[in-house]
Amino acid sequence: MNFDFYMPVHMITGRGCVRRNAGVFAEYGRKCLIVTSGSAAKKSGALADVIAALESAGVAHILYDKVEPNPSLTGSKQAGDLARESGAQFVVGIGGGSALDAAKAAAVFAANDMDAMEVYKLAWPSPALPILLVGTTAGTGSEVASYAVMTTPAGKKKSFGHEQTYALVMFGDAGYTDSLPLRFTVSTALDALSHALEGYFSTMANELTDRYARQAVKILIPQLTALQSITDAGAITADTRDQLYFASIVAGFTLAKCGTCYCHCLGYFLSEQHDVPHGTACAVFLSDFLRRGTRLMPEKAALLYEEAGSTEDALCGLIDSLTDWPEVKLTAEEIGTVVAEAAQTKNFARTGPDGYTKEEGAALLTRLFL
Repeated sequence: MNFDFYMPVHMITGRGCVRRNAGVFAEYGRKCLIVTSGSAAKKSGALADVIAALESAGVAHILYDKVEPNPSLTGSKQAGDLARESGAQFVVGIGGGSALDAAKAAAVFAANDMDAMEVYKLAWPSPALPILLVGTTAGTGSEVASYAVMTTPAGKKKSFGHEQTYALVMFGDAGYTDSLPLRFTVSTALDALSHALEGYFSTMANELTDRYARQAVKILIPQLTALQSITDAGAITADTRDQLYFASIVAGFTLAKCGTCYCHCLGYFLSEQHDVPHGTACAVFLSDFLRRGTRLMPEKAALLYEEAGSTEDALCGLIDSLTDWPEVKLTAEEIGTVVAEAAQTKNFARTGPDGYTKEEGAALLTRLFL
């Protein structure tokens, strides 16, 4: 029985947890860089809470609030340079996956004056600054994973992860997700579901990550079902928000160990070129992934459906009903390019039971987009 696991993140959770635990910030220095986007952290109230906590703890801060929806490596380097030049001793990321991933990269650049693409070498001269994260969406799992997905100067998404890019502390307050519009609530929930299912049918999975994945799916199914009938974000209950956030962290445990499979890397072009929200872009391929896993790993799939109280058709139907994406057409040449770029990632190799082939990817894209 294999249940190897590494989870170095100190989790502090519950509504109001940032202000209640203000003293934690002072444990990491007297000055920090806050990395966030232009509006989400403000709308959610997270930025105000963090600044109030820092002030009460006697910690000065510098603000970098230029993170884009698909965070650029160049922008993260600018944030890191700002931290280094101003003498920041740690980094606080506030937001969804984009801001949290940008904070991880900024923490590396803050300690290392190097070319942006050198972050992917994972052999930095100096260790990254300490990272503290405050999530404002319920989906990415970035709070408890080391991975950061960045947009390179060439305009392509590429991820990296290292022991040093785990957060030392994450503050998990589901109340910050209350301000999310319905579209992004659904998309981030689908992202969490993708993390759970992709991890479950991954070559990296083990007994412990499987349990986390099944638990996340079990929590997400009734919440996603409830979202089907909601037309306004104001109708989403606090309990649903809490459950969605909890599920995203549970799925994040699977993500931290297993990474992701082909749904994520094939979905990159939809986010890069068609402005499809990340979670929705992944979910475009998730039913195919689930049916493939069920066909090739039937016993494992049966345990998932039994514990989650669902079936293959029901879960695929739920995913498809919530996956709202624009009509996209690709030429055969474009399909070849997307598949070739996706195959360069580790996602194809991580897809269980024995990897995913370019031929499979091309057939799927042809069926969906040609």
